Amino acid sequence: MVSCYYHPDRETPFACNRCTRPICEECQLTVNGIVICPDCDKGSTSRNESMLWGTLGVMVLITIDSASYFVFFFTGVLIHTILFKIAFIVGSSLLFAALIHLRNEHNQDLFVASGLLIFLYSLFSFAVRTPTDPESMFLALSSMILFFSGFIILGRAFLEIYRKTTDPKLTKFLGRYLVLFPFAWIILALSMGIIYFLSVTLNFILPMVGYVLLLTFFMKESEENKTPLEKEN
Repeated sequence: MVSCYYHPDRETPFACNRCTRPICEECQLTVNGIVICPDCDKGSTSRNESMLWGTLGVMVLITIDSASYFVFFFTGVLIHTILFKIAFIVGSSLLFAALIHLRNEHNQDLFVASGLLIFLYSLFSFAVRTPTDPESMFLALSSMILFFSGFIILGRAFLEIYRKTTDPKLTKFLGRYLVLFPFAWIILALSMGIIYFLSVTLNFILPMVGYVLLLTFFMKESEENKTPLEKEN
C-alpha cells in the first residue's frame, strides 16, 4: 500500500482518476462521480473552459455542415465560399484546443494526433476551389484521408480513456462510432456512388452523428457536480 501524496504518514489504496496520485479519503473529491485530488480540482476551471471550446467547436462544425447540406438539398449546389471555409477552420481549431487539454489530462498523445489531422483537413478544404478542378480533386481526396484518419485516431483515444470520463458508456460508444463510421462511409458511398444525392446525404449524416456524440461528450464533461467522497459506514 502506498502513502497519500498530500499526507505521507497515511497509507491509502485510493488514487486520483485523473493524475493517478495516491490520495487518502480526506483528500478525495468526486466530480461527476470521478474521484480526483486537490490539485486536479484546482485545474477544473481551465478544464471546463477547454470543454467549452470543444462544445463551441463542434457546434460550429454542425452548423456549417447542416447549412452546406440544406443548400445542396434545395439548390443542388455545394458551398465553397470563403466564409464557409473560415468557419470550418475556426470550428476545427476550437476542437483541436479541447483535444490538447484532453491529451494533457489523460496523457494520451492520440488526442493531439487526431486534432492535428482534423485541423489539417480544414486547411486542405480551404484550398479546394471547385470540385471539377484536377488540383482541387487531389486536395479533396487528401483532405478526406486526413478527415477519416483523424476521426479513427480520435475514436481510439476515447476508447483508451473512457473509464476515466464522466459517462463511460457514452465515451465508449463515441470511440467505437468514430473508429467505424469512416469505413461504413466508404463502403456505402461506393455502393451508392451512382446516385449522387444519396452519396451526399450519406456524407452528411454519418459525420453529423459523430459530431452530435462529440457535442454530448463535451457538454457532459463541462458539467461539474463536485461533492466530497461519501465514506462507507
